[in-house]
Amino acid sequence: MVDGGENTNDKLLEEGMPMRHLGRGTVSMWPTLGVDTAASTFFIALARGPLPLLDGRAVVIGYVVAGAETLDRIETLGATSGFPR
Repeated sequence: MVDGGENTNDKLLEEGMPMRHLGRGTVSMWPTLGVDTAASTFFIALARGPLPLLDGRAVVIGYVVAGAETLDRIETLGATSGFPR
């Protein structure tokens, strides 16, 4: 269970507009066993710039609003292959 934080996008949610993958700091949920299943993976995007390939496939649940230095530190621990160093 992911808990905490606050929704800073009330206006979009009220209008029924889906949140988009805007890039670095987007917090998303990916259904690992398919649609309508209880198995999901949560992730924070590190890529800079929009990620339109994820829109409609992963659900945006929020955006990182503080702690960018933590994202920077996490990014230094990985490699371009996607595996930890």
